[in-house]
Amino acid sequence: MVGLVYTTILTTDNKAITIPNGTLSNSTVTNVTAMDKRMLELKVGIAYEADIRTAKAVLERVYREHPMVKKDEDIKVFVDSLGDSSVVLGIRGWVETSDYWQTRWDILERIKLSFDAPLAYMRGRTLDDSFIILDEAQNTSREQMKMFLTRLGFGSKIVITGDVTQIDLPADKVSGLREAMRVLNGVEDIAICRLSGADVVRHVIVQRIIKAYEEDEHRRKSAEGKRDGR
Repeated sequence: MVGLVYTTILTTDNKAITIPNGTLSNSTVTNVTAMDKRMLELKVGIAYEADIRTAKAVLERVYREHPMVKKDEDIKVFVDSLGDSSVVLGIRGWVETSDYWQTRWDILERIKLSFDAPLAYMRGRTLDDSFIILDEAQNTSREQMKMFLTRLGFGSKIVITGDVTQIDLPADKVSGLREAMRVLNGVEDIAICRLSGADVVRHVIVQRIIKAYEEDEHRRKSAEGKRDGR
């Protein structure tokens, strides 16, 4: 509704907003409801230490696998900006105007679930002629570790790294790395390498810190054993 001083416009989610006519006359207004399709652009922040290529692949896969995203239009994934604590990735695709909000909500949920459980995308796949590395494995679950290990295909090798002293899982969750070290110990063609402070190629103080924590952990376990009568 256009008035003498203000104009009232309904947004795509049916909210009424009032804009001064002076502002409106100096601005470009696009009526997206008059178009059959609408661009769906999202921005997602990832940690600086995260792999950008993997994150971009996850975002693109979510868009391409969603039934409401138009497959005959370009899907673009890009680095939008570098924030103080994260790299902001952007992704653009096209959807029917009538499906915009539902698709947006659905894709946001799928992206969150995808980043929470990236290993889930390996389920059912066999990796042949590959060199596969799983880092920070101490924070995998028992089920995730088993699934990952059984992706090994012909001509492939798997290297798993992790630090069982830095497990971030809930107290009632078993570390997949710790469990695998126990279950697979002695299995043919599987080697388990345990590194200590002497293997740390860093500042000498870091080596001393690691050694101090290892000694403290040993003393704590010994004290717990004596209290339990072991």
